[in-house]
Amino acid sequence: SYKYLGQKISFENRMENEINQRVASAWRAFWSMKYFLLGNLPIFHKVKLLNSILNVMTYGCQSWTLDENLRNKLRVARHTMERKILNVRKLDKVSNKKIRKITKATDVIDYSKQLKWRFAGHVQRLQDDRWTLKIEKWIPQSSRKKGRPKTRWRDEIEEHAGVLWRRTAQNRNT
Repeated sequence: SYKYLGQKISFENRMENEINQRVASAWRAFWSMKYFLLGNLPIFHKVKLLNSILNVMTYGCQSWTLDENLRNKLRVARHTMERKILNVRKLDKVSNKKIRKITKATDVIDYSKQLKWRFAGHVQRLQDDRWTLKIEKWIPQSSRKKGRPKTRWRDEIEEHAGVLWRRTAQNRNT
């Protein structure tokens, strides 16, 4: 495996390493701004800074395929950051929903899905013969292994926009 343009590339196609790296980068960004995030700024400004850290956490998410375990890793990191800026500990027994109501911060999973959908629409609107469009439309000749199938990139898009997502993606406004 190696790092290319800030993303970890490997032949194993494991997203777990990339997610761990993204979460660690987000925490580094969080702690670099700790003076502001843990200080006496109003919540509104703290949340703006926290949403800028969201970009660090979701860098390259357009190509991710997330299972529930990986989604939880991202959610836990985000909720923990929100708790830190409010100075709320787990022992205080405040739910994540209550904290989200107070902060009104962007959800990391919704944000990553939105970025992925925008990228999918961009790929579908390509007119020339680029490799991104070829890869997306490629159907392998071999069959999938037995057992529960691994989530494909396209599966998350179909869950979001339906089976006819390619047709919907042709219209940028939709």
